[in-house]
Amino acid sequence: MNPALVAQGMEGPYGAGLRALVLAHAGEQNLIRMTFFLRAPPKQEEWFFGGFTREGETMTPLDIVGVGKVNQRVDHPVTAEGYEYAFTPAPKKPEDLQLLLVTATAKGAPPADLQKALGALARIENPTKYGPDQLDCAGCHVATTLSTHAKANLALDTASHADAFKSTRDLTLRGKAGSTPSSLRAFGWFAKDPMIANRVVHETAAVLDDLEKRFPR
Repeated sequence: MNPALVAQGMEGPYGAGLRALVLAHAGEQNLIRMTFFLRAPPKQEEWFFGGFTREGETMTPLDIVGVGKVNQRVDHPVTAEGYEYAFTPAPKKPEDLQLLLVTATAKGAPPADLQKALGALARIENPTKYGPDQLDCAGCHVATTLSTHAKANLALDTASHADAFKSTRDLTLRGKAGSTPSSLRAFGWFAKDPMIANRVVHETAAVLDDLEKRFPR
């Protein structure tokens, strides 16, 4: 934590100034959208994605690409090895990940089909190809698990694909997002383990590049 914040407390000059700065850009008057990510309670692992847009005092369901103004569900049956995901709805545009959503299906797929699916995965993880509004929720949130498994078990590396995000920065994936199929978190914690998705790493690198371009030293 910031030393000044620790020394002065949340109500001190630093805390007050920080609060004012944040609220000026992210206060109630600037709230235009809210999204949610819900883990359902049954034994079979199940998540729901959705959101709302705000116009004045009116909140309307978020229109998710390929999904519509409804929630998107992800089911993850527990398997002895590998993983299995099922999307409802399961959009195939702008990218189709269906081939990679089940370990057994991916292992038995023709090489040409796998390469096509690899391209879809690389583009989903590349913020210069799609903004968050241009993709469905589930595809982004399972992409890190899929790309990690594809590299380890299918000899498919999204980083080597022509459509992969490129940067001179360190894009090393840290945490356990790639090895924890039961976590769909893009940026957060799963129990005591940090979860940081590839997409978050790439977006962070892109933001840093933009800031350095706008505000050169």
